[in-house]
Amino acid sequence: MGLPDAAVKESKDRVSTALANSGYKFPLGKTTINLAPADVKKEGPSFDLPIALGLLAASEKLETDQFENFVAVGELAPTGAVRSCKGVLPVALRAKADTVLSQVTQAVDEVRRKEARQDVQTREQLERTSWLWRKNPESWTAKDGERWMQLKDKPLVTGLAYAMRLELQKAYAATTVRQARNRFEAWSRWVRTEAEALTSGLLEPMRKAAAMVERHLEGILAHWQQGLTTAFLEGLNSLFSAVKRKARGYRSTEYQIAMLYFVAGKLEIPYYG
Repeated sequence: MGLPDAAVKESKDRVSTALANSGYKFPLGKTTINLAPADVKKEGPSFDLPIALGLLAASEKLETDQFENFVAVGELAPTGAVRSCKGVLPVALRAKADTVLSQVTQAVDEVRRKEARQDVQTREQLERTSWLWRKNPESWTAKDGERWMQLKDKPLVTGLAYAMRLELQKAYAATTVRQARNRFEAWSRWVRTEAEALTSGLLEPMRKAAAMVERHLEGILAHWQQGLTTAFLEGLNSLFSAVKRKARGYRSTEYQIAMLYFVAGKLEIPYYG
């Protein structure tokens, strides 16, 4: 479910065959796979790999504690091998941005766990709130919203750490390099100041996250500096695929790069006879 096209619908056969040939059993009975968000059409076979991983995780045949640190994209061959697919470059670009947010989200959770060990009352307040701090408010369920109303007026350091994460997300809405740099630097200074003022050390994970942002700031700003858009990267990815199809592979990476220059630059290939 979730507006899949024909290629996505056919993934059932590809995934089941790939899992069987990889030594796993396809779950018996009816299986519902939710491809959220529901209002965006899903195209192509790139969902094969994440669907397969989701099925294995739901069947408790894979450890899932590190899943949130990875992005999975790929078409599955009947043998179980992973094939290349379109759209990898835009996904990689988005994953690069999400890596920073993922690290900060983990820091918020570490603050929550440290604060919960302070005393019984705080532990009870933060009990079963792990996923609340991992989501954005617009993604909260009704139950999450009720839990937030109970906690929002409590003097919880976890709430401050969560506010820091939400503020960092706003930096990614910057439209220029200068604006993005100013936002990331201001965010890092704010987090450092709050962490230093809190003698309990509960914000130490956030201070480390801010230091990470400062260390990798130039890499984070590459998106704005290079002006790479999703449309451009999709076009570039199509070019790579077209060049690969022309020769069905190259003897070396150097040959393939040279051919990419010729095709992208519409250069005339010299022939010597």
